[in-house]
Amino acid sequence: MPVEYAKELVEAWIAKYVERWRSRVDSGDNSPTSLREIERWARTGGYWGWWQGRDARTLTNGDVEDWQRWLAEQGIGPKTRNNVSDGFRSMLRWASASGAQGAGQAWPVPNFPAINYTKAATATIPVDRVLRILEAIPWERRGIFLAVAFESLRFSSAAAHLLEDYDVKTGEVIWHRGRQGQRLDSPVRGQKNREVTRRVPWAPELVRWLKWRTEQATAEGKLVGRAQTLLWDPMAWNDEKAWNYTSYRRCWAKACKKAGEDIAPQAGSRHSVLSRLAEVLTPDALKSQSQHRSLQSLAHYTVGAKPNHAAMVRAIRPDSDD
Repeated sequence: MPVEYAKELVEAWIAKYVERWRSRVDSGDNSPTSLREIERWARTGGYWGWWQGRDARTLTNGDVEDWQRWLAEQGIGPKTRNNVSDGFRSMLRWASASGAQGAGQAWPVPNFPAINYTKAATATIPVDRVLRILEAIPWERRGIFLAVAFESLRFSSAAAHLLEDYDVKTGEVIWHRGRQGQRLDSPVRGQKNREVTRRVPWAPELVRWLKWRTEQATAEGKLVGRAQTLLWDPMAWNDEKAWNYTSYRRCWAKACKKAGEDIAPQAGSRHSVLSRLAEVLTPDALKSQSQHRSLQSLAHYTVGAKPNHAAMVRAIRPDSDD
């Protein structure tokens, strides 16, 4: 096969795309979780393998429809098919832009019909039940669960922060770290939203826990770098006392059993509290509190949110007791 033709084959561009993702993961620009998805789709026999041997420059809308039909015939769910299709389209757009000289694209990328699917409803429970689960967690281990619930942190972010991120004088925490994966040795970089948020936690119990936590930090430990995780797990075997995801889920499951609940950690803490806050905060205020990058990503928290009539009345009649 002529070299000039072979380098335009879909699999050649996929190989370049995967390498680009790996380099961006190494530099902290892309998520290793997303890279693992792409590598799975791109491997021999993967969902993108259907395109092997085709010239990326000549793909048609009909080709895409045939491929999407083939994906459905494999018994793949619509959400996964949508993700796989969106990922392949992104790869083609990158390839076309990479092959161009200057702005624009070197060749037209075919249309990719949207694959419709029903988004699962966000599982939530009333806040009083969230509190019962949290109270069933031993106080010394409760900090990370309080931060996930009330500061709307993802586990990967909550587990990565250090004592130095908490300002004892002002009570502020600088939320800016994120573990790029669930393993303890995963690299720590920025949060998923790529923002740095400095604020005083609003939940009184988390404020008390953070003050208590700093009292446990010894001068000796600080000097040698032991137990420096802010939202620590004092039962952890590692020197930093950092949580791993397995221990986190086990601790939550044990507390759920005590409280008579059966719900996943994110759904029973972060999701449930945000759904309640959606009833009393404006969308922009909710976005600021949740640290989401867009209002659109918050839409599933506001579904079914009920207006706070008492707060609405007080807004126009401050002296009203109704």
